[in-house]
Amino acid sequence: MKKVYSAFMSLLAFSAFWGTSEAVAQSKAYVPRDLSEMIATDINDASKDFCIRHSIHNQYFLGVGADKVYSRRSPQTAERFRLLRGSKEKHYKIWSVSAQKYMTCDATDNAANCVNLSDEGSEWLIVKNNNKSTAERGQIDIIPVSASATYTDQAPALNVHGGFNGNNGVDNHLDLWNANDANSNWQICREVTEFYTITVEHIINDVKRTIIYKNVPKETQLISFVNPLPILGTSACNSSIIPTDLVTKDETLDCVYYGLDYNSAPFAISPEPKEGKFDLAASKWYKLEILRTPKKNSVYNPLTNTIANTTETSPISPNALFAFVGDVAKGYRIYNMGAGANKILWNATPQNDQVIPFTEVSAVTDLGSYDLQRNGEGFVFRKSESILGFINDVKSQLGYWTRPNAATDAGSTIRFVEATPEELAAAYTIGYNEAKAKADAFIAANKDHLNTTTYPTKESYDRVVNSLPAATPTEAAQLLAATEAIYKALSQVTIMFDGIFTLETTQSDQLRYMGVNAAGNAFTGSVNFDGANKLWSITAHEGGYAVKNISSGKYLSKPSQSTPVAMSDTPVALSFYKNDEGKVTFGGAGQYEKLHCDAPGNIVGWEISANASMWKLQPIEKISVTITDETQKFTTFSAPFATMIPAGVKAYKGTIRDQKVILKEINDIIPANTGVVIQSENAGTFNFLKSATNGTQITDNVLQPAIAVATKSNNAYTLQNVESRTGFYPYNADNFVGFTAYIVNAEEGVTYLPLTFTDPTGINVAQTDSAQQEIHDLQGRRVRKTQPGIYIVNGVKKVIR
Repeated sequence: MKKVYSAFMSLLAFSAFWGTSEAVAQSKAYVPRDLSEMIATDINDASKDFCIRHSIHNQYFLGVGADKVYSRRSPQTAERFRLLRGSKEKHYKIWSVSAQKYMTCDATDNAANCVNLSDEGSEWLIVKNNNKSTAERGQIDIIPVSASATYTDQAPALNVHGGFNGNNGVDNHLDLWNANDANSNWQICREVTEFYTITVEHIINDVKRTIIYKNVPKETQLISFVNPLPILGTSACNSSIIPTDLVTKDETLDCVYYGLDYNSAPFAISPEPKEGKFDLAASKWYKLEILRTPKKNSVYNPLTNTIANTTETSPISPNALFAFVGDVAKGYRIYNMGAGANKILWNATPQNDQVIPFTEVSAVTDLGSYDLQRNGEGFVFRKSESILGFINDVKSQLGYWTRPNAATDAGSTIRFVEATPEELAAAYTIGYNEAKAKADAFIAANKDHLNTTTYPTKESYDRVVNSLPAATPTEAAQLLAATEAIYKALSQVTIMFDGIFTLETTQSDQLRYMGVNAAGNAFTGSVNFDGANKLWSITAHEGGYAVKNISSGKYLSKPSQSTPVAMSDTPVALSFYKNDEGKVTFGGAGQYEKLHCDAPGNIVGWEISANASMWKLQPIEKISVTITDETQKFTTFSAPFATMIPAGVKAYKGTIRDQKVILKEINDIIPANTGVVIQSENAGTFNFLKSATNGTQITDNVLQPAIAVATKSNNAYTLQNVESRTGFYPYNADNFVGFTAYIVNAEEGVTYLPLTFTDPTGINVAQTDSAQQEIHDLQGRRVRKTQPGIYIVNGVKKVIR
């Protein structure tokens, strides 16, 4: 079908113009109409049927059901109405076509559900918005005559009860509120199902250009022209000027109207990412320009996780490219290539001058979308279900501006410039190289305890890289696949199992160790490594990793925003993510579910981008033990992993006999979680290095490892020196010292368990205790100071070491 708009040629005769149109495939559009055009002769006059749509939240239409009238975010359920004149001027009755009943209202009850359907109905005062002489885009106020026969700003008008609900298909009940309230603002719209492509020839700077406007609804009128470009719209719509600098050659442009066309946008719609990846074949990428003077370009800043707006012309990169997912009915989600496929630009509650972060999709609690409207030479985003939540250039970042003039402000006005294949190829290359550089640095810093065997190499993709800059879109997509493979490989790092680690964060310019406090919460607060309380094991669990505190035996739980992280009795699956400078971030998938060290040292939930959400995983390869003269060069020891006995140190297992601790030497390796007594001839600090093997399991040993916190009982004994006697005494403190050992003695009332040695000959070997023993040499002479050898101790031949 072809048609020439000859009816308007006389109006346009002064302009170098010719136009044709042909029908194109399209679904529905809703064209706002003036109230005077839609008055039916009677309830059987179907030629004037219309829909009632909210003028600000264009996705919401009035629907009917169960003798009620409601608002729903779905044009598919839009009810058709007919308007009949009432008893006075501007008084009307509203007839529901499907229900075959009139809209009515109990004006004495302005609570929810006060707008109903009935056979008789009631009259409504319908005036142009705020009773003005003209109404932008056909905006109207609908007031029950029973409440007010004339207009005032405070007259109770049709309003959405409690605001708008973001769930598609959920009813919003209607009530009455002030006529000048933004939510009392409605439109009468004509449903249009036929669309056209209009070809127009223009003279631009003395050059003839052919412009093709797509998706033009049938009832759209070309009402006027200005030189050199047309103003397109209807008698009830905003005019929209196609900017001159966009038309530099013969082009095809989408014809987009504010609140008019549900199937057009100034950008191509990309498919929803799946499994953390963009659909390479179908995703479309755009640069964003903020039409301030001078113009600004929007670029993602990974350090702040926000969008920076700059007047500088930066080299094309993944951070400068955006994709849009959704439709006009549900709104659009905003993605950035550099931020990745798991994040969208989103904040739940718009506040004035609030910068909008990129948020992980799993943490988004509503549609996460923005409605689009035209503004002069560009377009404006407003958060869906908000009245004044406009995206704006806020202090050179993308944020919310909630003032009434935000919709027309230059800082809110965005132009979308599609990236060329050459720009995409360049961006993918930059993204690839940046990812690889970070990956290499991360691997170098963590190679001893990370499994990175699946890391893809650049050589695997040389064919694509070498094809640049003349890469085809397919090759560019392959390069993006390579880039995403690297991001994927390193976005969640694989920790080697059976490892014991410290978790260190750089907070207050000091390395600080994560541990567990007396309240049972994770905390930091020590710049020194001071025991098993600062040790953590990391093991695979339900697709993630369970992080267990060695001392308490409890597990880190999933964090929540700004709330101290409690310990769990059962394993909790956490994910580990790469971060800069050889650090990792870990926790849950939500935006504020990453473990974060706040200023006082509490571990709370916060965002992945914060410096205090970054941790160093340091594998423990040794435990240092100090032996002093005060304990006559004896102490106890245990470790969560097998250790080698250092030179100059002897280690013993122990049994109890005759209220004595009988010690027997063990060799080479102390198995994991095994308590021992250690001795050295010389005082000093000795390093017990982690052993590659666990050694021979120790049996017949009463020494218990003091690694996990044990409940102290009255019969717990630890190695102490009391009045120059070193032995095991009752333990009275609340907690055991980490990396030591203790004994549980079954006999009550025992106050002292001395150390006694046995050697392979069966000769008892006693610990020197000159205050309580009479010692003679083999010639019968009493000695007060001994050297290692055989002596007579209290009448018994013994070896003294």
